[in-house]
Amino acid sequence: MKTKLIMLRIFLLMLLLAGAGTAKAQGPYPNTGNMTVCLNSNEPFGVIATSGSTYTWIIVAGSGGAGTITPGATPNNLISIKWTSVGTCTLQVTEKNSSGCEVIINSIVITVSALPAAPVITTPVTYCQNATAAPLTATGTGLLWYTTATGGTGSSTAPTPSTATVGSTSYWVSQTNASSCESPRAEIVVTINALPAAPVITTPVTYCQNATAAPLTATGTGLLWYTTATGGTGSSTAPTPSTATVGSTSYWVSQTNASSCEGPRATIVVTINALPVPTISGTTPVCATTTGVVYRTESGMSNYIWTISAGGTITSGGTTDTVTVTWNTAGTQTIAVNYQNSNGCAAGTPTSKTITVDALPTTSPIYHN
Repeated sequence: MKTKLIMLRIFLLMLLLAGAGTAKAQGPYPNTGNMTVCLNSNEPFGVIATSGSTYTWIIVAGSGGAGTITPGATPNNLISIKWTSVGTCTLQVTEKNSSGCEVIINSIVITVSALPAAPVITTPVTYCQNATAAPLTATGTGLLWYTTATGGTGSSTAPTPSTATVGSTSYWVSQTNASSCESPRAEIVVTINALPAAPVITTPVTYCQNATAAPLTATGTGLLWYTTATGGTGSSTAPTPSTATVGSTSYWVSQTNASSCEGPRATIVVTINALPVPTISGTTPVCATTTGVVYRTESGMSNYIWTISAGGTITSGGTTDTVTVTWNTAGTQTIAVNYQNSNGCAAGTPTSKTITVDALPTTSPIYHN
């Protein structure tokens, strides 16, 4: 029966100790052996109360360890101690029974361990919005990561910050030493910087085939030029498009801001338009002094320019798709035309047509045999 009563008292003491403080000592209760505690920790202690007895607790100085005792309710068998100095000391408890007899019923050696320093960190950690982030890092042992400055439960897994939202978020990390004492928390600020907008561009950019092109332009800061929509390495030098081949080619340009964040790419389409190739239709050969000879080229163009050699005269239509010529001089003559098509491109060299102008027969006397 006595054994059962003692076990019941131990069980009740353990329940009381569980609610006596927020921090736990380094061992099970009741603890009759020496123990190690952390500096600034608030540890509960207790003994099994005997009916009619009261209890007195003292800290006997040792090699520097010290603490402040907060007494419990009478009979003061349950207390808490805030450990305030690093070193060793002895915790003693005295019991005075109902008859006034007093004796030290237990003592244990307490080693108060120093807290480690906060981990070494780098802060702030900066990312551009939507960039791929890496887990946070710190230099220390037994790191514990938190999302609050105080309280909470530390995780041994370093968090990977989200970069979806612009702004700053704080994370905290501590380290623990060989005595399982936890350091102050160091704060790491993660800053997500906004991306700039795409540069202002003009598109499409058009050239006639074989025209002289200029470097592309855009309005923005820290421009980077690409030949692909994604990936690749941007160049700070604007490209000069080739005009040798008819068709369309895309180029891309982005800008960077003061945080070195690169914005989306804008697409510039460069279109190379074909040169027209005029044709000339009309009568050849003709006779010298023939008037009203009509020549034609493609209709629907603009800025027609007809030219002929010195042996002829344009009599009408020198700026339209139809021209009328009088050929005055026998021999090989030429007529040429150039124009602009709907894209504003003109042939590099006018198209010419060779005209054979036959001489008129010479006069001859009439003979009669």
